[in-house]
Amino acid sequence: MATKKVAPKTETKAAPKKEVKSAAPKKEVKTAPKKEVKAAPKKEVKSEIPTTSAPKIMAKMVPAKKTAPKQDQDYVVLEHDLLTKNYTMIIHEANFKFNAPHHFKVIAAQPDTDGEHKGQNRVVGIVNFQEGPIKENGVNGVANEDLLGMVLCRLEGFQNSEYKCRENALAITKIEEALMWLRKRTNARVKRGVEGTSKV
Repeated sequence: MATKKVAPKTETKAAPKKEVKSAAPKKEVKTAPKKEVKAAPKKEVKSEIPTTSAPKIMAKMVPAKKTAPKQDQDYVVLEHDLLTKNYTMIIHEANFKFNAPHHFKVIAAQPDTDGEHKGQNRVVGIVNFQEGPIKENGVNGVANEDLLGMVLCRLEGFQNSEYKCRENALAITKIEEALMWLRKRTNARVKRGVEGTSKV
C-alpha cells in the first residue's frame, strides 16, 4: 500500500516589529517661574480723634521764635528788706502803667540763673495782675485780694495740721486785716461812684 508523503510544515517567522520613532521629539516644556506677589503695605490711617497719649514726633523740632523782649531790659528784681533770695527771687517789669507793676515772675534763685537775668528757663511761677480799671479795660488779671486769699488758704491749711504755730496764726490775722482794709477802700469807691474807673 503506498504511503503519501506529507510536505514538512514550514515555520513562518513573524516580521520583527519595527520601533516607531516619533518624528517630532517631545520638547520639554518649561513653566515660567511664579512671581512672588508682594502685598501693598497698609497705609496707617490716623484717627482724627485726639488721644491722651502724645504722638511720637519723628520730624526735627523747629525752635519757637522768642517774641518776649530781653529780660535784662524789661524786668527788675524786687528788693525788700523782708524778702530773702535763698531759694527764689521775684522780678517784675521795669516799665509799667497805672502806677504799679502788674507782671511778676518767681524764679529759682541759683547761681546759674544770674547770667540771663535770673533764669528765663528757671521760672517757677507767673502772676499777672489786673492792668487798668476793670470798667475801662475788662478783667485781664488777678486782684490783690485774690493773691492774699491764696496765701490765707495755705496758712489755714497748715494750721489744721501738725505744723500749726503762733506765727501762722498771726500771719492769718494780718492777712485778714489786709483784706478788711482793701474791702473798706473798695466800699468807699463804690459809695463815691468811681469803683472800676480811673477816677480818684
